[in-house]
Amino acid sequence: MGSPRDSPSRLDLMGGGHFGPPPPPPPSPRALLRPLDATRPHLTTTHPDLATQLDTLTNPSPTPPNPD
Repeated sequence: MGSPRDSPSRLDLMGGGHFGPPPPPPPSPRALLRPLDATRPHLTTTHPDLATQLDTLTNPSPTPPNPD
């Protein structure tokens, strides 16, 4: 039989290691705005392009705009 050092510890089996489970990914700015959209519908009706601008800021297009 192998020594205790050869067998993975209980924490390693759970995937936690010494620092606990990996943190969840941070919420996207879009996800943070969803509750606001629900509680403040006037923001979405008066500024319909706000979501588009946010998407452009968080996900810029891979090709730069043409300077012409």
